Amino acid sequence: MANIFERALAAVSPKTAARRAAYRRQFELIDQMQARAYSGASRSHRVQGWRTQATAADAEIAVGGPLLVQRSRDLVRNNPHAAKIVTAHADNMVGAGIVPRAATGIPTLDETINKAFDRWTSHSSVDGMTDFYGQQYLAVRGMIEGGNMFARRRTRRAKEIIGTKPDDIIAPLQIQLLETEYLDTQKNGPVGRNLAVMGVEGDKEGRRRGYWMFPQHPGATVNDPSLGRESKFVKASEIAHLFEPLRQQTIGAPWLHSVMIHLKDLDEYNQAELIRKKIEACLVGVVIPGDDAKDNQVIGELANDSQGAGLTDSDGFPVERFEPGMVAYARGGQDIKFNTPAISAGVEAYLRAQLRAIAAGARIPYEILTNDLGQANFSANRMWLMQYRRFVEHVQWHIIIPQFCQPIWDWFIEALVLAGVVPPETVVPVEWCPPKHESVNPLEDTKADILAARAGFRSMPEIIASTGRTKEAVIQEMVEWNALIDHEKLILDTDPRKVSLNGQLQFELIGEQPSPADTKQGKSDGKKKQ
Repeated sequence: MANIFERALAAVSPKTAARRAAYRRQFELIDQMQARAYSGASRSHRVQGWRTQATAADAEIAVGGPLLVQRSRDLVRNNPHAAKIVTAHADNMVGAGIVPRAATGIPTLDETINKAFDRWTSHSSVDGMTDFYGQQYLAVRGMIEGGNMFARRRTRRAKEIIGTKPDDIIAPLQIQLLETEYLDTQKNGPVGRNLAVMGVEGDKEGRRRGYWMFPQHPGATVNDPSLGRESKFVKASEIAHLFEPLRQQTIGAPWLHSVMIHLKDLDEYNQAELIRKKIEACLVGVVIPGDDAKDNQVIGELANDSQGAGLTDSDGFPVERFEPGMVAYARGGQDIKFNTPAISAGVEAYLRAQLRAIAAGARIPYEILTNDLGQANFSANRMWLMQYRRFVEHVQWHIIIPQFCQPIWDWFIEALVLAGVVPPETVVPVEWCPPKHESVNPLEDTKADILAARAGFRSMPEIIASTGRTKEAVIQEMVEWNALIDHEKLILDTDPRKVSLNGQLQFELIGEQPSPADTKQGKSDGKKKQ
């Protein structure tokens, strides 16, 4: 709406008034567009120092990846919080191991394969220092710390199979774990008709053909001259590559990349605070002139300017350094003033705030990182545990199992086929059982599982799998246990076939029709046998 000035201008010079109205309308449109735009995309003075690059994930990793790996390993070696992050993640994601069970639907074949796998796990490692589940743990630690971990298939001769029974079979296969440094990330560019990106060679359709791997660790102090130091091509079918893809990328980055500076700064802050405390504790007191001394001749200023204040030690030499139990002397000293170290207010709150930021960047609950449970109640603890377990399950089912466990299982089945244990062209599906999550309130959680199963919301195999076990193993143990207690003619309070939840004998399930007198006698007998 035009104001009085614009109407007067229009009466005098319509052309000028029209141009003014047009420009004003343009400014209004610009303001409306800026109001609808992303504030993060503004170019105001608040973000003048914000420098960004429109680079691909591989380009960013190629530039900073090696240095990130070195700094991550240094933090894990020397920083307690970094070490706890790596260990806690591996403990929750692998724990005692992600166990596979064959699921062909043929009981005899499944039993043969499972027994062969259980026996092979103790011989899976090339160096023999751990078993297959220990290799899982090391692989996940390597992925978190270094960004990548590689498992290389090492096929052994068939004559290395021991025995012919399922309990004696050892598959002719071993696994060699290779850290991220084994990958020749400098191998970039065309390789024949293919393209290598940071040591990973792929075809035109993006399928991985293989990896350029060093025969020995480039950072090793002792090398085998016969192996050489040049990288060699290894087929993708011989490598299981474990990493976390956050974008369309070829290799991964260390999980500590977003908190490295925070961890380093926090470590330096702790050291500075410790040094300050040590210096304050060294100075016991200062001999001062007495009542005629000025107010500025306090211990802190004397310590900061020892030469100007004329401070000397007990031998009369100028104070140049602080030592435990030191007493300094000022000129004309007649009275002594003892040092009272200052109390560092707010240090705990500052450390807690920084550790919360580190925990957020490391994707781990603050309570797990610090073992500090004083800031959360029972309900809050369950909430952050539930959220963290969702992240753990994502990593288990979408990264560890498909990238590491499943390829090794396929290699194992191929080894059994070549050894004649499994018929050729036999499809062997597998069920993976990750370790169970410990319950914060086991009694209530067990009741909830029972109610969910009775209502049909969950199946018993699903509930059993959530405990980290297989339904076949549980059923087999139940059958053997029930047969044993029936043979010994025992009636236990924990036997739901014969005793109800409230401790009464269930005669109708046993097939008897007792009289009231027999019921009383049965109850008393049951209590005695219990």
